[in-house]
Amino acid sequence: MSRIKIAFVATFFTLSLLPVAQWATGLVDISALEEKRRLAPPPDLPATLLNGDGRLSASINQWFDDRYGFRASLIRIKNQLDYWAFRHSDKIIIGRDGWLYLPEDFDARIRAERAGDAAAEHVHQWYLKLVGYLARRGIRLIVIGNPIKETIYPQYLPGNIPRLPEDSRYQKLRAWLKSRGEFDFIDGNEVLAHCRQWRTFNLIDIHMTFPGGVCFAKALIARIAEDEGRPGSPWDHAFSYTEGSSTDGGEADFLALLFPIPQPTLDPDHVFGDNNDYSVSPDPSGIFEWIYHAPSGAGASLLPPVVMFGDSFLDHYRAAGTQSYLSATYRARNNDRNLSAVLTHLPDGTRYFVFQFLELWVNAIGGYKIPEPGDVATQ
Repeated sequence: MSRIKIAFVATFFTLSLLPVAQWATGLVDISALEEKRRLAPPPDLPATLLNGDGRLSASINQWFDDRYGFRASLIRIKNQLDYWAFRHSDKIIIGRDGWLYLPEDFDARIRAERAGDAAAEHVHQWYLKLVGYLARRGIRLIVIGNPIKETIYPQYLPGNIPRLPEDSRYQKLRAWLKSRGEFDFIDGNEVLAHCRQWRTFNLIDIHMTFPGGVCFAKALIARIAEDEGRPGSPWDHAFSYTEGSSTDGGEADFLALLFPIPQPTLDPDHVFGDNNDYSVSPDPSGIFEWIYHAPSGAGASLLPPVVMFGDSFLDHYRAAGTQSYLSATYRARNNDRNLSAVLTHLPDGTRYFVFQFLELWVNAIGGYKIPEPGDVATQ
C-alpha cells in the first residue's frame, strides 16, 4: 500500500512540475497558437509597488496564464474535442463539408449594412474624386471588386448565421460601379461565374485558389487590351493543375486543432515572378511593394504601364504572369492605407490605375485620403 501511495505522490508532483519545467526550459518544441491578440506583458512589479498599488494578482495571473507550460497543446486538445463532438469553435464558424469562416467577416458585412445611405453616397463621391485626380494625369481607373467565398459558395454556410438582404450594400455598389462610364469595373462575381470549372476559393482560408486568381488576372489584361483598342486579349498563359492536399490556411490556424484539417488543393505546374525573375525588383522608396519593367527588346505589343493598388487578393496576379503583358507594373499594398502616397508618386507613363477591394470592405475607399489637385509628392 505504501508503494502505491508513494507512486501516487510521485506522479502528482511530476505532473505538477512538468508544466513549470516546460515553461522554464521549452524542452518540448510546441508551435505557438494563432490568437489574433498580443499576449499579456510581464507585470511591472517595481512600478506597481512604488505607486502604492498592491493589486498584483491580476497582472501576474494574466501573464502566467498566457505562458503556462503545455498551454498551446492543452488548448488544441480542448478545441479538437469541441470540433469532434460538437462541430463547434469559439473563434471559427464551421460550415459544411470542411468549409471554415471567420466570424469577423460576417460582422464586417453587418457593419456595412448599418452604415446606411450616407456612407454609400460618400463612397460614390470618393470614387468620382479618385477618377478626377487620375484623369487630370491622363490615367484611367480600373476598379476590381472581389467577392468573398460566402457569396460564391453559400451552400456550405451553416444554418445558424445571420443572413444579409439580397440587395446588400455590396450588391448596390456593384450595380453603381457597373453603371458608370468614367472608369472600368471588373465585376468579380461575373469573372468567377465564367470560372466554374475550378473551385475558386480555399476551404480553410479566406483567399482564392490559384485558378481563381488566374481568372481575375486574365480579366484585367482583357479589359486593358479592350481599352487600348486591341482586337483581342493577348493572354496566352496556360496552366495545368495537380490535385494535392494542404493544411495551410488562416482560418484553420485560428481553429487551432491538435490534428489540422486538410483541404484539397490544385497546384499549378508553374508560376511566374519567382526569385529567378530579375525583371521584378523592390522599390527603394518603399511606396511600391515591387516593380516590374519589361526586358529590353520585349516588343511594342506590350500593354502600357499599370499601377495596382489592393490587398492580398492581388497576389496571384504576379504568379499568374500578369506583368509579362505589360511594359511596366507597380504593385502597392493597401495594408498601411497608403493610397495618398501612391497617388502622389505615380510613375511617369502610367496609363492605368487598378483599385481593388474586397466585398467585406465596400466602404473602405471612404477612409482613404485622396490628394487635392495641387498636392505634391511627399515621402
